[in-house]
Parts: sequence; structure tokens; C-alpha cells
Amino acid sequence: TLGLTDPAEAIGKTDSDFFPPSLARQYFADERQVIVSGEPLLNRLEPQSEDAETAAWWLTSTVPLRDAAGAIVGIVGSGRDITDRLRVEAALRASEARQRALLTALPDIVFRLDRSGAYLDYKADRRADLAAAPEAFLGRTVAEVLPAAVARRIVTTIARVLDSGSPETLEYALDLAHGHRDFEARLVASGPDEV
Repeated sequence: TLGLTDPAEAIGKTDSDFFPPSLARQYFADERQVIVSGEPLLNRLEPQSEDAETAAWWLTSTVPLRDAAGAIVGIVGSGRDITDRLRVEAALRASEARQRALLTALPDIVFRLDRSGAYLDYKADRRADLAAAPEAFLGRTVAEVLPAAVARRIVTTIARVLDSGSPETLEYALDLAHGHRDFEARLVASGPDEV
């Protein structure tokens, strides 16, 4: 929109009338490149001011305009403001980094399971803390990996957590190669069909 209320106000103006000198020079060079090469510049991310922190960011495309004989007689440019999208993406990346840092700081073993009890993912500081190697459980269900009674309790608890949206704690014991171990699991919905 270039801050204009009427597109006719842009007639006869150049990039220098709307942008700081360094940006106007770059935009002019890009436009010359399209005219000289005949090749479009598509989906370029461009700031609309020199301050990258506060700038509006536009996704722009510039294509050659040709006459009936195919000669280039001008250019056509289009752009859309994607500033809000970029800010949301940056906030999401920051949030993911915070969540990753929190998860990394936890000394606990964490498993992601779907509604059927299939292991989707895990986090363990040491592989030795796991009752089995990841290849033995990832993609398989608790019913395939754990004793039947324990597996039934886990699947039942998963269903309650997903249906209620409330976290639950589950205690169980396993006889492992290195002895009897007691576990406390906290199940929390982390998506529509996973804990």
C-alpha cells in the first residue's frame, strides 16, 4: 500500500519516493535485473525499512511485462505483508526452544504415547535408564512391550486423561533384567490423541 490512500498517487513515483535510500537502490537494482534478464524474481522476503527489528516484511515478486511481440515494456510487482506471520513464527520458535530446554533439564524419562498406547517418541538422558532399547518399543504398543496387566492399566489411564483433559498419576512395577523396579508415571494430554 506504500502508505497511499489512492493507487493513482503512485504514478510517476520511484522507489526513492517511498523507501530509505539503501532499500530504494536495492529495489531499483532488482527491477533492472528483471528488465535486463527477462527473468522474474519470485517470493523474495524484503524489509520495508532499514531497521530489521521493527520493519514490516513483505513477500514480493517482480515479473517482466511484455508487449504482444514479447518485448519487455515494463515490470509488474506484487507483494504482501507477512510481518505478523513472521512474528508468530519467531514466537513459536522461541516457545519451542524454551520447551526443549525445560524437557532437556528434566532428569525423568518421558514417553509420548497415542490413544492406543503406541510409543511415538521418548526422552531419556541415558539409554541405560530405559527398560528396553528404543528399537524394541518405538512404534509398538504398551501391550506388545509390557506385561498385560501393566499395559491394560496404562491404556485405561491414557483414555481417561484424553477424555477428561486432566492429568493422572499411575504407579506400577516391572521385573527387569537388573531387578524389580517401581515406577510412577504422570500422564498429561499433549494433543488430541496423545499423552
